Amino acid sequence: MLQSVAFSAGTGKTRVLATAGSLWDGPVFGTATSQNATNELRAAGVQVAANTTQLLTDLQRGYIPPGSLILGDEGSMISMTHLAAIVSHAARNSCKLVLAGDQEQLAAVEGGGAMTLLADRLGYVQLAEPVRFIAAWERGASLRLRQGDATALDEYDQHGRIRGAPPDQAMDQAVRAYVASYLVLPDAENSDEGGARDTNEEPDNSGGLVGEVPGYVGEVPGWEAAKSLP
Repeated sequence: MLQSVAFSAGTGKTRVLATAGSLWDGPVFGTATSQNATNELRAAGVQVAANTTQLLTDLQRGYIPPGSLILGDEGSMISMTHLAAIVSHAARNSCKLVLAGDQEQLAAVEGGGAMTLLADRLGYVQLAEPVRFIAAWERGASLRLRQGDATALDEYDQHGRIRGAPPDQAMDQAVRAYVASYLVLPDAENSDEGGARDTNEEPDNSGGLVGEVPGYVGEVPGWEAAKSLP
């Protein structure tokens, strides 16, 4: 049995999937193409979740028993090949597949369009009210943008959400943000945890690029490559 659920951005699809899983009388498995989305499923309460590639391996090894509920998040990003394998397994083993996503957003890097095809043929349930956004203007603007209304960008611009800079400045800002995510505070060894700790503070950049700031320790992955960018 297959159920498609279409969600606009911010309507709470991951929470809905987790709630559906908590109500299922049987094994529940969550999956998404990206590991980040898979982690979000776990954080929402789906205890057993794996990215789609790993799930396919689990299917082949017989780890997904008959009667299971399979929750697919970011369904529009699951490739046609992967989704066909999951649907086939569900049909053969009396599993239920709930596929949640937004067919108007990004499609799979590989052959995409599977969720759109299923939604068109089988119909779908839709949650259309964005609840993630605090600002009322952003709720409406996000829906308009989803529908391809480019004038919605004007609202984002008016609220300071669109930022630009000359190429050199934009590159410098990108390098700052990248390196800052790896920097370690100089007093990390004296922290209560006894180890390194992350910081969201923006380091002093008076000496040049962030990665060259004196007083910060630790290797920065990709830093040499970043410095060589034109």
